[in-house]
Amino acid sequence: MSEKKKSIRESLKIIENLDKRLRDIAKRILEEKGIILAELSEDQRKEREAVLRQLEEERKELLRQRDDYMEGVTLDLDQIQMDRRDLLRELTAEIEYETLSIDMMLQAELLMGKKWDEMTLEEKIRALLQLRGLRLTPSGRIQTLSGRFLTLAEVAAMFEGIDLEAMLKELLAEEEKEQKSEDICPIESSIKTESTTSLKASSESSHSSRESVLAGLTSEDVHYLKQTVGRPLIMAIAEITAKQPSDPIHYLGNWLFKYRLNEENDVIQRKELEELIMERERLMKEKLTKMFEEEARACILDAIVRAEERAIQNQIEAELRRIAMETAMLEEEGEGLYDEARDVLGVYNGPPAGQSLL
Repeated sequence: MSEKKKSIRESLKIIENLDKRLRDIAKRILEEKGIILAELSEDQRKEREAVLRQLEEERKELLRQRDDYMEGVTLDLDQIQMDRRDLLRELTAEIEYETLSIDMMLQAELLMGKKWDEMTLEEKIRALLQLRGLRLTPSGRIQTLSGRFLTLAEVAAMFEGIDLEAMLKELLAEEEKEQKSEDICPIESSIKTESTTSLKASSESSHSSRESVLAGLTSEDVHYLKQTVGRPLIMAIAEITAKQPSDPIHYLGNWLFKYRLNEENDVIQRKELEELIMERERLMKEKLTKMFEEEARACILDAIVRAEERAIQNQIEAELRRIAMETAMLEEEGEGLYDEARDVLGVYNGPPAGQSLL
Protein backbone atom coordinates (compact mmCIF):
# COMPACT_ATOMS: atom_id res chain seq x y z
CA MET A 1 0.00 0.00 0.00
CA SER A 2 2.91 2.40 0.72
CA GLU A 3 4.25 1.87 -2.82
CA LYS A 4 0.85 2.79 -4.27
CA LYS A 5 0.74 5.95 -2.15
CA LYS A 6 4.21 6.88 -3.37
CA SER A 7 3.09 6.29 -6.96
CA ILE A 8 0.01 8.47 -6.40
CA ARG A 9 2.14 11.33 -5.01
CA GLU A 10 4.48 11.13 -7.99
CA SER A 11 1.51 11.13 -10.39
CA LEU A 12 0.04 14.19 -8.65
CA LYS A 13 3.36 16.03 -9.01
CA ILE A 14 3.45 15.16 -12.72
CA ILE A 15 -0.16 16.35 -13.09
CA GLU A 16 0.73 19.61 -11.35
CA ASN A 17 3.64 20.16 -13.77
CA LEU A 18 1.36 19.37 -16.72
CA ASP A 19 -1.15 21.94 -15.45
CA LYS A 20 1.58 24.58 -15.30
CA ARG A 21 2.63 23.79 -18.86
CA LEU A 22 -1.01 23.92 -19.98
CA ARG A 23 -1.42 27.38 -18.44
CA ASP A 24 1.74 28.61 -20.18
CA ILE A 25 0.58 27.19 -23.53
CA ALA A 26 -2.85 28.79 -23.08
CA LYS A 27 -1.20 32.18 -22.55
CA ARG A 28 0.98 31.70 -25.62
CA ILE A 29 -2.05 30.69 -27.70
CA LEU A 30 -3.81 33.87 -26.58
CA GLU A 31 -0.79 35.96 -27.55
CA GLU A 32 -0.44 34.26 -30.94
CA LYS A 33 -4.11 34.78 -31.76
CA GLY A 34 -3.77 38.45 -30.87
CA ILE A 35 -0.75 38.77 -33.15
CA ILE A 36 -2.56 37.03 -36.03
CA LEU A 37 -5.44 39.52 -35.79
CA ALA A 38 -2.97 42.41 -36.17
CA GLU A 39 -1.84 43.74 -39.53
CA LEU A 40 0.70 41.20 -40.79
CA SER A 41 1.95 40.14 -44.16
CA GLU A 42 0.74 36.88 -45.65
CA ASP A 43 4.00 35.05 -44.86
CA GLN A 44 4.03 36.28 -41.28
CA ARG A 45 0.38 35.28 -40.85
CA LYS A 46 1.07 31.76 -42.15
CA GLU A 47 4.08 31.46 -39.84
CA ARG A 48 1.99 32.51 -36.85
CA GLU A 49 -0.80 30.12 -37.79
CA ALA A 50 1.71 27.26 -37.99
CA VAL A 51 3.01 28.16 -34.52
CA LEU A 52 -0.58 28.29 -33.27
CA ARG A 53 -1.37 24.84 -34.69
CA GLN A 54 1.76 23.44 -33.05
CA LEU A 55 0.73 24.93 -29.71
CA GLU A 56 -2.77 23.46 -30.05
CA GLU A 57 -1.33 20.01 -30.78
CA GLU A 58 1.02 20.28 -27.80
CA ARG A 59 -1.90 21.37 -25.61
CA LYS A 60 -4.01 18.37 -26.71
CA GLU A 61 -1.11 16.00 -26.03
CA LEU A 62 -0.62 17.44 -22.54
CA LEU A 63 -4.34 17.12 -21.82
CA ARG A 64 -4.26 13.50 -22.93
CA GLN A 65 -1.27 12.77 -20.67
CA ARG A 66 -2.99 14.52 -17.78
CA ASP A 67 -6.18 12.46 -18.25
CA ASP A 68 -4.12 9.26 -18.34
CA TYR A 69 -2.37 10.13 -15.07
CA MET A 70 -5.67 11.13 -13.44
CA GLU A 71 -7.21 7.82 -14.47
CA GLY A 72 -4.24 5.95 -12.98
CA VAL A 73 -4.50 7.92 -9.73
CA THR A 74 -8.24 7.18 -9.51
CA LEU A 75 -7.64 3.45 -10.00
CA ASP A 76 -4.89 3.45 -7.36
CA LEU A 77 -7.13 5.26 -4.87
CA ASP A 78 -9.94 2.76 -5.47
CA GLN A 79 -7.50 -0.13 -4.94
CA ILE A 80 -6.18 1.45 -1.74
CA GLN A 81 -9.72 1.78 -0.40
CA MET A 82 -10.44 -1.88 -1.21
CA ASP A 83 -7.17 -2.97 0.43
CA ARG A 84 -7.99 -0.84 3.47
CA ARG A 85 -11.41 -2.46 3.85
CA ASP A 86 -9.88 -5.95 3.53
CA LEU A 87 -7.20 -5.07 6.10
CA LEU A 88 -9.82 -3.73 8.50
CA ARG A 89 -11.83 -6.94 8.22
CA GLU A 90 -8.69 -9.04 8.82
CA LEU A 91 -7.72 -6.95 11.86
CA THR A 92 -11.23 -7.21 13.28
CA ALA A 93 -11.23 -11.00 12.89
CA GLU A 94 -7.74 -11.21 14.40
CA ILE A 95 -8.78 -9.08 17.39
CA GLU A 96 -11.84 -11.26 18.00
CA TYR A 97 -9.73 -14.44 17.74
CA GLU A 98 -7.07 -13.06 20.12
CA THR A 99 -9.78 -11.89 22.53
CA LEU A 100 -11.25 -15.41 22.71
CA SER A 101 -7.82 -16.94 23.29
CA ILE A 102 -6.83 -14.42 25.98
CA ASP A 103 -10.20 -14.76 27.70
CA MET A 104 -9.90 -18.55 28.02
CA MET A 105 -6.27 -18.33 29.13
CA LEU A 106 -7.17 -15.82 31.85
CA GLN A 107 -9.99 -18.05 33.10
CA ALA A 108 -7.62 -21.04 33.16
CA GLU A 109 -5.07 -19.03 35.16
CA LEU A 110 -7.74 -18.01 37.67
CA LEU A 111 -8.92 -21.61 37.96
CA MET A 112 -5.47 -23.14 38.49
CA GLY A 113 -3.93 -20.27 40.45
CA LYS A 114 -0.93 -20.19 38.11
CA LYS A 115 0.19 -18.22 35.13
CA TRP A 116 -0.38 -19.82 31.75
CA ASP A 117 3.34 -20.12 31.01
CA GLU A 118 3.99 -21.80 34.38
CA MET A 119 1.46 -24.61 33.82
CA THR A 120 2.37 -27.96 32.40
CA LEU A 121 0.68 -29.13 29.24
CA GLU A 122 -1.58 -31.49 31.19
CA GLU A 123 -2.58 -28.72 33.63
CA LYS A 124 -3.47 -26.43 30.74
CA ILE A 125 -5.65 -29.08 29.13
CA ARG A 126 -7.40 -29.99 32.39
CA ALA A 127 -8.06 -26.31 33.19
CA LEU A 128 -9.55 -25.65 29.76
CA LEU A 129 -11.71 -28.76 29.95
CA GLN A 130 -12.99 -27.80 33.40
CA LEU A 131 -14.09 -24.43 32.03
CA ARG A 132 -16.43 -26.33 29.70
CA GLY A 133 -17.53 -28.90 32.28
CA LEU A 134 -15.39 -31.68 30.79
CA ARG A 135 -12.76 -34.03 32.16
CA LEU A 136 -9.79 -35.93 30.77
CA THR A 137 -9.91 -39.67 31.49
CA PRO A 138 -6.75 -41.64 32.28
CA SER A 139 -7.04 -43.25 28.86
CA GLY A 140 -6.75 -39.83 27.22
CA ARG A 141 -10.40 -39.50 26.22
CA ILE A 142 -12.62 -36.51 26.98
CA GLN A 143 -15.83 -37.11 28.92
CA THR A 144 -18.76 -34.90 29.92
CA LEU A 145 -20.30 -34.88 33.40
CA SER A 146 -23.07 -37.10 32.11
CA GLY A 147 -20.49 -39.71 31.06
CA ARG A 148 -20.64 -39.19 27.28
CA PHE A 149 -17.34 -39.35 25.43
CA LEU A 150 -16.60 -36.61 22.88
CA THR A 151 -14.62 -36.76 19.67
CA LEU A 152 -11.72 -34.43 18.95
CA ALA A 153 -13.83 -32.57 16.39
CA GLU A 154 -16.57 -31.93 18.96
CA VAL A 155 -14.02 -30.72 21.50
CA ALA A 156 -12.29 -28.44 18.97
CA ALA A 157 -15.64 -26.82 18.14
CA MET A 158 -16.07 -25.90 21.83
CA PHE A 159 -12.71 -24.09 22.04
CA GLU A 160 -12.59 -21.27 19.52
CA GLY A 161 -9.28 -19.43 19.57
CA ILE A 162 -7.27 -22.31 21.09
CA ASP A 163 -6.01 -25.35 19.20
CA LEU A 164 -6.92 -27.88 21.89
CA GLU A 165 -6.71 -30.78 19.43
CA ALA A 166 -3.00 -30.10 18.85
CA MET A 167 -2.43 -29.84 22.61
CA LEU A 168 -4.10 -33.22 23.19
CA LYS A 169 -2.04 -34.86 20.46
CA GLU A 170 1.12 -33.41 21.97
CA LEU A 171 0.14 -34.71 25.42
CA LEU A 172 -0.53 -38.21 24.06
CA ALA A 173 2.82 -38.16 22.28
CA GLU A 174 4.58 -37.24 25.53
CA GLU A 175 2.80 -40.03 27.41
CA GLU A 176 3.79 -42.54 24.72
CA LYS A 177 7.42 -41.47 25.06
CA GLU A 178 7.25 -41.91 28.83
CA GLN A 179 5.70 -45.35 28.46
CA LYS A 180 8.43 -46.42 26.07
CA SER A 181 11.19 -45.14 28.35
CA GLU A 182 9.77 -46.79 31.48
CA ASP A 183 8.84 -50.39 32.23
CA ILE A 184 5.33 -50.56 33.59
CA CYS A 185 4.83 -53.52 35.91
CA PRO A 186 1.51 -55.45 36.04
CA ILE A 187 0.90 -54.33 39.62
CA GLU A 188 1.00 -50.66 38.68
CA SER A 189 -1.24 -51.40 35.73
CA SER A 190 -3.81 -53.10 37.97
CA ILE A 191 -3.64 -50.24 40.47
CA LYS A 192 -4.23 -47.79 37.65
CA THR A 193 -7.20 -49.84 36.45
CA GLU A 194 -8.68 -49.99 39.93
CA SER A 195 -8.22 -46.24 40.41
CA THR A 196 -9.85 -45.59 37.06
CA THR A 197 -12.79 -47.82 38.02
CA SER A 198 -13.16 -46.07 41.37
CA LEU A 199 -13.07 -42.67 39.68
CA LYS A 200 -15.79 -43.73 37.26
CA ALA A 201 -17.88 -45.14 40.10
CA SER A 202 -17.47 -41.98 42.18
CA SER A 203 -18.35 -39.86 39.13
CA GLU A 204 -21.50 -41.90 38.54
CA SER A 205 -22.43 -41.75 42.22
CA SER A 206 -21.91 -37.99 42.36
CA HIS A 207 -23.98 -37.62 39.21
CA SER A 208 -26.83 -39.74 40.64
CA SER A 209 -26.70 -37.88 43.96
CA ARG A 210 -26.87 -34.57 42.10
CA GLU A 211 -29.96 -35.77 40.22
CA SER A 212 -31.65 -36.85 43.46
CA VAL A 213 -30.97 -33.47 45.05
CA LEU A 214 -32.34 -31.63 42.01
CA ALA A 215 -35.47 -33.80 42.08
CA GLY A 216 -36.30 -32.55 45.58
CA LEU A 217 -36.02 -28.88 44.63
CA THR A 218 -38.75 -26.66 43.23
CA SER A 219 -38.59 -25.23 39.73
CA GLU A 220 -37.76 -21.77 41.13
CA ASP A 221 -34.87 -23.18 43.15
CA VAL A 222 -33.54 -25.06 40.14
CA HIS A 223 -33.77 -21.94 37.98
CA TYR A 224 -31.96 -19.89 40.63
CA LEU A 225 -29.20 -22.46 40.99
CA LYS A 226 -28.72 -22.72 37.23
CA GLN A 227 -28.56 -18.96 36.75
CA THR A 228 -26.46 -18.11 39.82
CA VAL A 229 -24.23 -20.99 40.91
CA GLY A 230 -24.80 -23.63 38.25
CA ARG A 231 -21.61 -23.08 36.29
CA PRO A 232 -19.19 -22.81 39.25
CA LEU A 233 -20.80 -25.84 40.95
CA ILE A 234 -20.39 -27.92 37.80
CA MET A 235 -16.73 -26.91 37.54
CA ALA A 236 -16.15 -27.57 41.26
CA ILE A 237 -17.81 -30.99 41.17
CA ALA A 238 -15.76 -31.90 38.11
CA GLU A 239 -12.53 -30.98 39.89
CA ILE A 240 -13.58 -32.79 43.10
CA THR A 241 -14.40 -35.87 41.05
CA ALA A 242 -11.02 -35.74 39.35
CA LYS A 243 -8.90 -35.06 42.47
CA GLN A 244 -10.92 -37.00 45.08
CA PRO A 245 -10.03 -34.83 48.15
CA SER A 246 -10.36 -36.26 51.65
CA ASP A 247 -12.89 -33.58 52.69
CA PRO A 248 -15.01 -32.72 49.61
CA ILE A 249 -17.25 -30.23 51.47
CA HIS A 250 -14.32 -28.20 52.79
CA TYR A 251 -12.64 -28.37 49.39
CA LEU A 252 -15.87 -27.16 47.72
CA GLY A 253 -16.16 -24.18 50.09
CA ASN A 254 -12.57 -23.11 49.47
CA TRP A 255 -12.97 -23.63 45.73
CA LEU A 256 -16.13 -21.46 45.56
CA PHE A 257 -14.50 -18.71 47.63
CA LYS A 258 -11.48 -18.74 45.34
CA TYR A 259 -13.77 -18.79 42.30
CA ARG A 260 -15.51 -15.61 43.50
CA LEU A 261 -12.20 -13.79 43.94
CA ASN A 262 -11.05 -14.98 40.55
CA GLU A 263 -14.30 -13.81 38.93
CA GLU A 264 -13.77 -10.32 40.36
CA ASN A 265 -10.21 -10.26 39.04
CA ASP A 266 -11.49 -11.57 35.73
CA VAL A 267 -13.96 -8.67 35.47
CA ILE A 268 -11.16 -6.18 36.09
CA GLN A 269 -8.92 -7.81 33.50
CA ARG A 270 -11.79 -7.90 31.00
CA LYS A 271 -12.33 -4.17 31.44
CA GLU A 272 -8.62 -3.50 30.95
CA LEU A 273 -8.61 -5.66 27.83
CA GLU A 274 -11.68 -3.87 26.45
CA GLU A 275 -10.03 -0.51 27.09
CA LEU A 276 -6.91 -1.65 25.24
CA ILE A 277 -8.98 -2.88 22.30
CA MET A 278 -10.96 0.39 22.23
CA GLU A 279 -7.72 2.39 22.29
CA ARG A 280 -6.35 0.30 19.45
CA GLU A 281 -9.51 0.85 17.40
CA ARG A 282 -9.40 4.59 18.15
CA LEU A 283 -5.82 4.87 16.91
CA MET A 284 -6.72 2.86 13.82
CA LYS A 285 -9.70 5.16 13.11
CA GLU A 286 -7.50 8.24 13.53
CA LYS A 287 -5.00 6.80 11.08
CA LEU A 288 -7.73 6.01 8.55
CA THR A 289 -9.25 9.49 9.00
CA LYS A 290 -5.88 11.10 8.31
CA MET A 291 -5.50 9.04 5.14
CA PHE A 292 -9.00 10.03 3.99
CA GLU A 293 -8.20 13.71 4.66
CA GLU A 294 -5.07 13.46 2.50
CA GLU A 295 -7.08 11.90 -0.31
CA ALA A 296 -9.75 14.60 0.02
CA ARG A 297 -7.03 17.28 -0.09
CA ALA A 298 -5.71 15.77 -3.31
CA CYS A 299 -9.20 15.77 -4.82
CA ILE A 300 -9.67 19.43 -3.82
CA LEU A 301 -6.35 20.30 -5.43
CA ASP A 302 -7.47 18.61 -8.63
CA ALA A 303 -10.75 20.52 -8.57
CA ILE A 304 -8.87 23.82 -8.12
CA VAL A 305 -6.59 23.02 -11.06
CA ARG A 306 -9.57 22.19 -13.26
CA ALA A 307 -11.31 25.41 -12.22
CA GLU A 308 -8.20 27.43 -13.06
CA GLU A 309 -8.00 25.74 -16.45
CA ARG A 310 -11.64 26.56 -17.18
CA ALA A 311 -11.09 30.16 -16.06
CA ILE A 312 -8.09 30.52 -18.39
CA GLN A 313 -10.08 29.05 -21.26
CA ASN A 314 -12.96 31.46 -20.60
CA GLN A 315 -10.50 34.34 -20.43
CA ILE A 316 -9.00 33.35 -23.79
CA GLU A 317 -12.42 33.16 -25.41
CA ALA A 318 -13.48 36.53 -23.94
CA GLU A 319 -10.25 38.17 -25.14
CA LEU A 320 -10.72 36.74 -28.63
CA ARG A 321 -14.27 38.07 -28.76
CA ARG A 322 -13.09 41.51 -27.63
CA ILE A 323 -10.34 41.61 -30.26
CA ALA A 324 -12.79 40.53 -32.96
CA MET A 325 -15.25 43.25 -31.95
CA GLU A 326 -12.54 45.94 -31.91
CA THR A 327 -11.29 44.82 -35.34
CA ALA A 328 -14.81 45.00 -36.76
CA MET A 329 -15.31 48.45 -35.26
CA LEU A 330 -11.99 49.67 -36.70
CA GLU A 331 -12.95 48.36 -40.13
CA GLU A 332 -16.31 50.12 -39.94
CA GLU A 333 -14.67 53.39 -38.83
CA GLY A 334 -12.10 53.14 -41.65
CA GLU A 335 -14.83 52.66 -44.26
CA GLY A 336 -16.78 55.60 -42.81
CA LEU A 337 -13.74 57.93 -42.92
CA TYR A 338 -13.03 56.93 -46.53
CA ASP A 339 -16.62 57.65 -47.59
CA GLU A 340 -16.59 60.98 -45.74
CA ALA A 341 -13.30 62.05 -47.36
CA ARG A 342 -14.63 61.15 -50.80
CA ASP A 343 -17.78 63.16 -50.25
CA VAL A 344 -15.84 66.23 -49.08
CA LEU A 345 -12.83 66.18 -51.40
CA GLY A 346 -14.26 64.34 -54.37
CA VAL A 347 -12.50 61.83 -56.54
CA TYR A 348 -8.76 62.42 -56.90
CA ASN A 349 -7.77 62.60 -60.57
CA GLY A 350 -4.23 63.86 -60.18
CA PRO A 351 -0.98 62.09 -60.94
CA PRO A 352 -0.06 59.02 -59.01
CA ALA A 353 1.86 59.38 -55.80
CA GLY A 354 5.55 60.17 -56.32
CA GLN A 355 5.15 62.05 -59.68
CA SER A 356 5.34 65.83 -60.18
CA LEU A 357 2.74 67.95 -61.89
CA LEU A 358 5.18 68.93 -64.70
